[in-house]
Amino acid sequence: MAFVLFASCGRGYDLDEFLEKKLVQREGKPELFSLNGKSFSADSFRRELLFERNHLELKHDFPSPQELDRYLNQFVEESVILEDALVELDLGGPEAAAYLWPYIRKGIVSYYLDKKSGVFELNDNYPDISIPDEELKEFYEKNKSQFGNLTKEEANKRISNTARFLKWRKLYEARNERKKEIIGMLRKRNSVQIKAGRLNSLGQD
Repeated sequence: MAFVLFASCGRGYDLDEFLEKKLVQREGKPELFSLNGKSFSADSFRRELLFERNHLELKHDFPSPQELDRYLNQFVEESVILEDALVELDLGGPEAAAYLWPYIRKGIVSYYLDKKSGVFELNDNYPDISIPDEELKEFYEKNKSQFGNLTKEEANKRISNTARFLKWRKLYEARNERKKEIIGMLRKRNSVQIKAGRLNSLGQD
């Protein structure tokens, strides 16, 4: 039986087809690099980079030049391997399904909890987190010794960025804590009976 992923449009994709579509989405202009004559898009690289950085790494600033170089090398290496995997591997077979299933189920659980708790939207809308002027002034008064060598413009930017991050962290911690409540509610809504004797016998020959 082919290993199938379910897309948001409501129909299933074979994993080969899904991977091929994702690779095609990496292609295009403006060209960042070429691979076997195909142009890979700078916009696609930036989109994937920022999404994964925001949601998986919980980093909301743009990477430094050194980090950007590392991300690009990883992106190129992934593209090379994924292109070859389409040719060399049977991604629709039971072996691939067994190997990939742990990653997929954990990803779905993480996505579910992030969506239900509001963490996903918080990370997705980080630039829109607003800081009232009075909070910025209060933050400056408490930390003004750190901004003595900066121009007014630099100080305002640093203050705004730092205050936004601190507000995000507070909201993130609260929403992340909400995940425990969500799991607790799910446990209450569902009846589970564990057969202890059968569990204990699993390791027996």
